[in-house]
Amino acid sequence: DQIFIDGLHMKRQDKGGSHTVSSAKGTASRDPAQNLLCLGVITGPVGICGHIRVKSFTTPPEKIADYGLLRDMSGHVQFDLSIVRQRGDVLTARLAGVDNRDMAQSFKGQSLFIERQNLPVIDEEELYYHTDLIGMAVETKDGLLYGYVRAVHDFGAGDLIEVVRANGE
Repeated sequence: DQIFIDGLHMKRQDKGGSHTVSSAKGTASRDPAQNLLCLGVITGPVGICGHIRVKSFTTPPEKIADYGLLRDMSGHVQFDLSIVRQRGDVLTARLAGVDNRDMAQSFKGQSLFIERQNLPVIDEEELYYHTDLIGMAVETKDGLLYGYVRAVHDFGAGDLIEVVRANGE
């Protein structure tokens, strides 16, 4: 795979270890050993009926509920999430089996993951998931190794690619 960006191009090359994709909406992480992607985090309870507030890292935010059962990082706990309402980027959701504020409060700070293989396949050649860029080698036009993609940031005005230089800078 190659992607050309202003005189540099990237080739896919896994470097191992944990990778991070950052955005203005939060940070999604990928653990290559488990191949997990963090799609969001529960930020706290809403009301007294067990609803929760979710910070979603998907675009659009409500897509977080389209991936089926979400799970914790260990994979031992699964979450059946359904969206109750949305105001801007803030989601109010319900977890199956959670019916009061105290139960909802116990999930505050819980990250919500899926396995990479559960993402839909992208058929268009010029579209990609940010997480797929992590670990790609970045080379100059002359084919010299420049570094590796560390993160992809989305601050709303366009994606920024963070590159760690091959010499560690």
